[in-house]
Amino acid sequence: MNELEIGKFIEKKGLEIVVTVAAILLLFSGLVFYFYAWQALNEAANSTAAAPSIKQALLEVVVRDLDERQDKLNKLKESPEPARNIFK
Repeated sequence: MNELEIGKFIEKKGLEIVVTVAAILLLFSGLVFYFYAWQALNEAANSTAAAPSIKQALLEVVVRDLDERQDKLNKLKESPEPARNIFK
């Protein structure tokens, strides 16, 4: 093919070629995104299986901390600290 025939081919089929290549690239990138998104959703679903035990442990830590704070508050009510020692 000489340059004139190539130019005529591009003039007739250029837009069609560009649109086809763009559609193929869009489809390929969509499939890659879908694959990785599907894997991420599966990982998230699998990680929630252990969530009740994690939540239970976290709640126990929070309850323990609240109990300690309550004890300190009760001690403070029984024997108030002088103003100069309040931040120690």
